[in-house]
Formats: sequence, C-alpha cells, structure tokens
Amino acid sequence: MALIDDTLKPMESEISNLKEQANVASHRTANAFLTAFCVQYALTQYGTYVAFSWDIIEPFCCTMTLADSLLAYCFWIWSGQPYDMDGLKRFYFDRRLKKMAKKNSFDIHYYNNLKERKQDIVEKLKNNM
Repeated sequence: MALIDDTLKPMESEISNLKEQANVASHRTANAFLTAFCVQYALTQYGTYVAFSWDIIEPFCCTMTLADSLLAYCFWIWSGQPYDMDGLKRFYFDRRLKKMAKKNSFDIHYYNNLKERKQDIVEKLKNNM
C-alpha cells in the first residue's frame, strides 16, 4: 500500500496540472460553440426585424437549422457523446487531456490502474476487518 501511495503522490500533482489545463481548453472550445449559436440567433433576429423580412430570412434559418442538426449528428457519431454543453466539454476535455499526457509522457492507463488497485486493497481491508 505504501509503495502505491509513493508512486501515486508525484503523479497526482502532474495529473491535476494536466486536468486544469485541459479544463481551460475545453471551456474555451465550448464557449466558441456557444458564441457561434448566439451569433446565428442574433443574425437571424437582425435580418428578420431590422434589415429584411421573414420571407427573405426564412431560407437562411432553415439552412442554418439543417446545418446545426447535421453538425450535432456528426458530433454524436464521431464522439459518442450527446450534443450539449456538457457533452462538448467532456469530449474536448478528454481529448485534450490525452494529448497533453502523451506530450508530457504521462501514462494515464498506468495511473488509473494504480488508483483502481489502491481502491481494491482498501475495500479488501475494510471487508476483512
């Protein structure tokens, strides 16, 4: 148990730094998606009520809706995550974390195995007492 704790201690600080950096990157990406949708909404509202009329803007709205639906479907097929803010953040967080771990030569699989083994040992000790 002490050997696992000694091995995990330096890995914990490294993984927390990697997770923080990946979290910032995933929030940035999710905010970019949110900004794109807000810009779409603002443009359709401006086009409908200020610059043109609904008769002119309707085909653009239908096209944007179809493009958004296609984008959502492709994202779901590609990532297996739901197309919502949490799904986007989770997908880009995991992707960025793996990329940064590989760049820093950090073995996430080994780290997760050590954590699982430690949890198994703790559970066995609790059950035997």
